[in-house]
Amino acid sequence: MGTSFQQINQIVGDDKTLVDQLLAKQLACDVPLASEMSEYLMMSAGKRIRPLVTLLCARMYQCQDKKYVSLACALEFLHNAALLHDDVIDCSLQRRGQKTANAIWGNLPSVLSGDFLYSRAFQLLVDVGDIRILAQLSQVTNLIALGEMMQCNQTLNVETTETDYMEMIRRKTAILFEAAASAVGYLVETGAQTQQKLADYGLALGYAFQLIDDMLDYSGDSTVMGKNIGDDLAQGKMTLPLIYALKNGTPQARQQILQVIDRRQVEDMPVVCEILQESHALDYTLQCAQNYRDKALQALEHFPQNEYRQGLATMADLVVSRQS
Repeated sequence: MGTSFQQINQIVGDDKTLVDQLLAKQLACDVPLASEMSEYLMMSAGKRIRPLVTLLCARMYQCQDKKYVSLACALEFLHNAALLHDDVIDCSLQRRGQKTANAIWGNLPSVLSGDFLYSRAFQLLVDVGDIRILAQLSQVTNLIALGEMMQCNQTLNVETTETDYMEMIRRKTAILFEAAASAVGYLVETGAQTQQKLADYGLALGYAFQLIDDMLDYSGDSTVMGKNIGDDLAQGKMTLPLIYALKNGTPQARQQILQVIDRRQVEDMPVVCEILQESHALDYTLQCAQNYRDKALQALEHFPQNEYRQGLATMADLVVSRQS
């Protein structure tokens, strides 16, 4: 059996425990509903890849200041806050194999819970005490919101280009991965060149992660993924597989896709998946993800050779090979 995300967690040892403890502490509050929703979020947490990237980068450069634990927690809060808001916008009822917060408590509490996590994230960033990191994450949060608005603007827009799509996922997903790696550079004062390499690694990893997500929406196993296959299509999202098939498929295939996009019915999914296979749209999306994986690995060549750098390399491989 190959290396898993759980095994990478073991590389960072006690730091993973410190992150879990700080997350729990920061989620505690005197409002029962907020506490209940926060506990639910903790129990349904995903792989926590972003904070893991921060921990690996900090250990790779032997960072002695444990402020990177607070940074890792802040990143996890920012990520989950965005997910809470995304689920409301998309009317999603399932994530990671469980009901979404909005499916249980409704939209208003979910939006407010997301706001709560955003505020907790910035409280932690103030504790980190580096204005450069605070400025970076403020910019990242702004771009995530703009990325979400870009996606809303591109809903059902069959003229969306690959360039449009890549810019949208840069803002929505990749820049938070970039910050997870590059912000560590401020804590260890690595210098501009090394910090840029950290940023290059994180950004490439983020692109690869989102590309695989979008590919799996048409080729994954819903029982493994913990969500329904075809959710992107049902929500009118123009992701790379559809964009590629519309541009490179046969005229007949393009017409079929346009009809499916117009109807957005679950029973049309087999037709769409077949078209995406025949047009090599899924192969193309996977190849793009692998190219970004390779860029991430190239950036790592600049870093110290130790087990933490190897953990970051393995992370890049796992992001591309994952099934959920």
